[in-house]
Amino acid sequence: KASSGKEVESLLLDLKAGDDAMRDGAVARLILIGPRAVPRLVALARDDRADGAARAAALRALDAIGDSRSLPVALDLAADPDASVAVAAVGVARGFLRGAQAVSSLDRLTGIALDRGRPSTGRVAALHALSDLDPATIQPVHAALEGDTDAAIAALIAREVKPAAPAPPGGRSLLARAAAGTRPEDPSQLRTGLARAGTALPLTALH
Repeated sequence: KASSGKEVESLLLDLKAGDDAMRDGAVARLILIGPRAVPRLVALARDDRADGAARAAALRALDAIGDSRSLPVALDLAADPDASVAVAAVGVARGFLRGAQAVSSLDRLTGIALDRGRPSTGRVAALHALSDLDPATIQPVHAALEGDTDAAIAALIAREVKPAAPAPPGGRSLLARAAAGTRPEDPSQLRTGLARAGTALPLTALH
């Protein structure tokens, strides 16, 4: 409709106005308009002559609308030199990690997270987005990033990667410690140790 088209154009001007309150209000109204606003929002997001805040706001609206037409621009802009644009683009791509277009989103976000030549902000955003996935999918990424020299990435990996629980002591070693006077806090561990050791345990260890 012509009227909705004019409204979208007016709201895009608000995105470019540089006033945070006006910009936030415009984003909310564009989200309500929905798919009809997508082509103009995509065009603004791609316009590298526009202010970064306006482009990021356009991407936030696209993220909330969730239209598949926003994914190509998000994948392109996820590595934008403007950090606010890149982070907003990662947010759009994050919404497509489950579904028919999951592979392209996963590949792009993984590439950004692993690229040590990229700015930290975008890499951290990509890694946060990937944390939505199941542990088996994200584990190879975490493994590849262990030892990363970026402090923000290293801190995030330290929080995400849980150390493996130590294996319970074997029957013989547990019983040997018990015989020396060091009893486990849980008596059931001693019973389990006896069962594991079986007849191989020297009788002297039972005294």
